[in-house]
Amino acid sequence: MEAGRPVILDEITAMPADFLKRLNKILQLRPGDRFTIQEDTGREVIVKPGFVIIATANEKSKRYKGVDDLSVEFQNRFGANVVRVRYPDVDVVYGQRPIENEIIARAALTDHRGKLLPIINEEELERFVRACHVSQQVFSGSDGEGFKDFRSPENIADEKPGLDETVLAPRTMVAVLEKLRDSHGQISLDQILGQFVDGIKNSNDKKQTILILQGQGFLKASNAGSTTG
Repeated sequence: MEAGRPVILDEITAMPADFLKRLNKILQLRPGDRFTIQEDTGREVIVKPGFVIIATANEKSKRYKGVDDLSVEFQNRFGANVVRVRYPDVDVVYGQRPIENEIIARAALTDHRGKLLPIINEEELERFVRACHVSQQVFSGSDGEGFKDFRSPENIADEKPGLDETVLAPRTMVAVLEKLRDSHGQISLDQILGQFVDGIKNSNDKKQTILILQGQGFLKASNAGSTTG
């Protein structure tokens, strides 16, 4: 504030309510305004040009543990500066190549010359990226052709997305590929995905994720039995 520099706050929906109340006042400040810092013996500072607050939040907080929905009043403090960030390839229909996801995936598996590491072939990587894209769209609630097939009758009746809690988001996709890379060929992508599915606690998510992965040629019948428990 005194230096006129931006402040980045990640996941503000996970922050304590008392902190957000204090932040509510700060969001209304403009360059030249004075602000009293109660926690610093009432010291007064002048807001310098360049000071802004950049924050990230999960709007659908009920799907994430330990986070709460933001009040309408608090959201309004950001005015027209709210930018909704969706998963990559949001406009890519089922069956089309998800280029944005593929770029992210390749970045995790290329050497310093930009060559794909030999631990995975092009066809397998493309299938995995497609599975991640399907998972992302199903989690987001897409009812497009192909994506809607991964919604249980119960989720359809409750007007809920096909996946409740689990998603092969870009960060998860990269984490899986980094594990494959760091194994130096000691473990296959199919085995890593089997381990991922084993860790899913939500029974609906486990079932739908298995179907999504099997739809792209992973978790063959001989392996999937141990993951459905």
